Amino acid sequence: MVTPQYIYESELAKKFLNEEEWEWRADNGNTEFNVAKLWRLYLRRPGNTMTGVFHAWKVYMAMENMDKAEPMKRVLEAGGAEVRISGEPAFPIPADEEYTHCVADGKYIEAASRLEQEGFTVTTIQTIAQILVKGPVPNYTEE
Repeated sequence: MVTPQYIYESELAKKFLNEEEWEWRADNGNTEFNVAKLWRLYLRRPGNTMTGVFHAWKVYMAMENMDKAEPMKRVLEAGGAEVRISGEPAFPIPADEEYTHCVADGKYIEAASRLEQEGFTVTTIQTIAQILVKGPVPNYTEE
């Protein structure tokens, strides 16, 4: 997470500046602002094979609110997930499609929750946001 000043200074420079100089700092031990930084550093380390916080997620999005679906799809894909959005989801999910997670909202949450019995991790947009802000944090320390 960067400070608002980052946007202003980048605009003045007519290019995106190095975000590390503009990151929020959590000097009080609270990791909420440090999660993104820790993931960025973790993903850069030599030998890393992960593509992001959502690496290896294959997500079926059962979305009633399609206005939220596309932005959330971009967030998940940026974090390494493969995503399929369905405005009229099929439950159960067709057997020929392999997914690890289901993100649901609105009227689809109850139906999606039954997928947990089939081994899916079922979550909501709010939980995805929590992962990005609060973790889990990768096992990484700066050297």
